[in-house]
Order: sequence, then C-alpha cells, then structure tokens
Amino acid sequence: MYFALTPISSKMAESDYDRFKEDIEILGTSVWDSNAYNTLKENDYLGFIEKKNQSKIVFYKVQKILDCTLNEKIRKKYGWEINENKLKRNILRLEAIDHKPCYWCKKSKIRLNYSGDFVVQGTTRLTKFGDQTLEKIEEFMA
Repeated sequence: MYFALTPISSKMAESDYDRFKEDIEILGTSVWDSNAYNTLKENDYLGFIEKKNQSKIVFYKVQKILDCTLNEKIRKKYGWEINENKLKRNILRLEAIDHKPCYWCKKSKIRLNYSGDFVVQGTTRLTKFGDQTLEKIEEFMA
C-alpha cells in the first residue's frame, strides 16, 4: 500500500477537484486520473493538497482501476484534457475515507524523510515514506 499526493494549485485543478468533491459527497466515490507512470494501484491512497485550506491533505482510497477503454469517454464527460499521453493514464475510482486531519507542512515533510522545501509537482508517490498504514501517515502529518 502506497500513498501519493497531488497539489490542487491551478484554477483548472480547483474546478476539477470541486466537481470531484461534489461526486464524493453525493455518491461516496468519484474518478481521477493516475500519474503519468500509472503507479497507483487498488487499495493505495491518493491525497489532495488543498492549498486554499492551509495545505490540508484529504486522502481517498483507490477502490478500482477502471478499464483503459473508458479513459476517453470519462475525460470527455468531465472536460479533462485529452491527448496521447493523458489517454495512457489509468482512471482511478476513489472512495471517501475517514481520517484524522493531515497537513503538508515543513514539519510533516521532514517526518516523512523529505526536505522541508520539497514541493509536490503533479501526482507524486511518497516513495521515501515506503509501505505504511493510514494510521502511521496520520501520525506523521498531524
């Protein structure tokens, strides 16, 4: 089980994330695309860094990797960018989970073996943290 983070920093990402949260609120699940290397697997966690909310991290569990043949259809439905590289990305079905508040701050970065200046650019797997539990990451990112 791995953890990944994705920053919500651009206007487009904010708009996509708002729609994602609305789906989560109504349905309990929603979709998001994986990183360029498709390293996220079922039962991994993807955390969204909410920069507007003091860099609070909200984690969701990867419930399922959707069939690649649905990629273009999903991208059109949500108004996501469509190009050759994006069409190679897996689409993740994510589910809401309960967890303690977590923050992407200097203290938590250092606890996770990153430099205090480390900046997440795009969806990034927390490889220096390794294979851990949600409870452990909550402890490090409190």
